[in-house]
Amino acid sequence: MSDPSPPPAPPSATMAAIARVLIEQDIAAPDAIQGCPEDQVRALEAHHGRPLPRLYREFLLTLGSGMGELFAETEILCGPHLYTLRDAAEQMLRAGGVDTPLPDDAIVFARHGEDAFDFMRAGEGHDPPVYQYLAGQRAWQRIAPSFTAYLKSAIADHLAIVHGWASEEAIAARAQAEPGSSAFFWIALIILIALFFAIAIFGDEVSRMLFG
Repeated sequence: MSDPSPPPAPPSATMAAIARVLIEQDIAAPDAIQGCPEDQVRALEAHHGRPLPRLYREFLLTLGSGMGELFAETEILCGPHLYTLRDAAEQMLRAGGVDTPLPDDAIVFARHGEDAFDFMRAGEGHDPPVYQYLAGQRAWQRIAPSFTAYLKSAIADHLAIVHGWASEEAIAARAQAEPGSSAFFWIALIILIALFFAIAIFGDEVSRMLFG
């Protein structure tokens, strides 16, 4: 008699924190946060012929079947399409005249329509950098230093679209997503936007006050 399957592991602290942000920022309702079944994740690992990077695996188990409005236009959730993403990516590269093939350990995990795809490399650690190829470019680019940063950046971009680029929510999320960036830039951006509207509304009077 075989042993019963072990219960699913609890979400990691990192993915649990991201799930909380999605709920707190009204990006997803609590019941919309859903993970992939363990057997689907194992099947995906078998398809790739290697273990998935740990943080990506935990993402699938915690958020891989539902994240509310986040990635609404991106093929990233669990499903049969995950098995075809690499083939689609290679076709996109050939169509763009890119001679460099994807690395053997590349895991293409997201596609943005026919215009772009994102991938990580299994050999670059538990929380690997994320690379993106945009149709028409001659090479892919690194867009995030880690998969965790990629998710945080996506949240920041979503908040920026919903609340506006100068919202406090977007600034806070962007600063958290990119610890090396300075909040000074975003504060300066708010000031410049406010100044623009002040000049547009009050015209020459504001200009004389500022510039003499």
